[in-house]
Amino acid sequence: MSRNNRKRCFLALLSLIVAFALPDPAAQAEYTTATPLADYTIPGGHFYTQASGAPGRTVGFSLTDEAGIPFWSEFQRLGGVPILGYPASRRFQWDGFWCQATQKVIMQWRPEAGQVYFINVLNQLSRAGRDDWLLSARMTPKPMDMSEESNLTWAQIVQRRYALLEPYPAIKAHFFSTPDPLHMNGLPTAPVADMGNAYVLRAQRTIIQQWKVAVPWSKAGQTTTANGGDLAKEAGLLPPTAILPEESPLLITSSPQPQPDEATTSTIQKLVADIQPAVVKVMAEGSGRGSGIILDKRGCILTNYHVIQNNPNPTVTLVDGRRFDARIMYADPWTDLALLKIGAADLTTLPLGDSAALQVGQWVVALGYTPSLPRAPSVSLGRVSALNKTVILPEGTLPYTFIQHDAPIYPGHSGGPLLNLQGQVVGINTAVVTRKGIPLSGHSLSIASNGVRPIIEQLLGRP
Repeated sequence: MSRNNRKRCFLALLSLIVAFALPDPAAQAEYTTATPLADYTIPGGHFYTQASGAPGRTVGFSLTDEAGIPFWSEFQRLGGVPILGYPASRRFQWDGFWCQATQKVIMQWRPEAGQVYFINVLNQLSRAGRDDWLLSARMTPKPMDMSEESNLTWAQIVQRRYALLEPYPAIKAHFFSTPDPLHMNGLPTAPVADMGNAYVLRAQRTIIQQWKVAVPWSKAGQTTTANGGDLAKEAGLLPPTAILPEESPLLITSSPQPQPDEATTSTIQKLVADIQPAVVKVMAEGSGRGSGIILDKRGCILTNYHVIQNNPNPTVTLVDGRRFDARIMYADPWTDLALLKIGAADLTTLPLGDSAALQVGQWVVALGYTPSLPRAPSVSLGRVSALNKTVILPEGTLPYTFIQHDAPIYPGHSGGPLLNLQGQVVGINTAVVTRKGIPLSGHSLSIASNGVRPIIEQLLGRP
């Protein structure tokens, strides 16, 4: 077959990868952009970078249901980001209860009630002696004397506090604008005060300001909220270790459902620590970036053809930062496989496993280097959704089958390994099915290792 015919076959393969997985003339087989992700699903929860206070998207805070404390489930039940803001701390213990801060509140898990409550942050700041700081830094009045309420019922107390809002319609409307204003804001704890630039309401869990003058974040006449979780962090109310962002390289991305148990997650974390050095970054000018697998101690590296196409001088970077010019030993658009060689020592290798032993529903782990997840390399977890998917082209049937799974695959993952939980390569990550540019959940595609093995063994001279 001529080189031009092979290239045409390769392009046909990419289009048919989509056609056999999900017929859609507007679908595409490869991502064309690599926008860094601001948040993504992890086992048992979600990871966010938006409130980390750090530039870039390499650190952040995760919300999980780990250890039987369902902060992630409660966060979703209570309205998620639109209502509570982004996570702003790790989980921590306070007064014997597990807590975690978001931008707007501090969630406290109450096992006797089986749900999350919100801490009265402004009350806690008073107990910590921070009222003078609130007055000078946040133009917030001190709490009023509440001794008169000792003989009142709860309904009477609520009525009395709500009456403090009546002279200020804009502040009242802002207070009641959330689905559960009492749960979100707590009770007002002081009359609305004229603080010069703004009228300010102090409540148990938040501060509401009606601005009299224009400020960088608001026009005159508008109302804004000083978020309780952010206030607690700014005032130093939270433990220093709780506000230290998590490094994203320690995390695993996963599909939203289903989720592994903690034992499976722990197994994968240990597995990945041993395997990561055998996964390399492959760069080829004109083709972009991809990943590869170190097959043996001689420096032979397996990747996809489309990672290095049209470039005779790719480079390979190891997880320890060493960079090498690579020689192309084999490059075939028909099979979309390529074999590279680098001159390096002390290499960690990955064995090819038996893809025929896979079963639908089995956990698999995908590794690769991607600008979407700035870590080295990123780790994705999912389950096998289909096996033995074949492609027949006019020029013939491809000499291997595909594994379909829902481990998230991002730009740059091409050529990286798909692993079973024994740390064996059962597939080569190749494509993701999209519809009109949107990835379809459960439609990541990897070339089955049993189809790759005969080609590699022949090239490497193995029996």
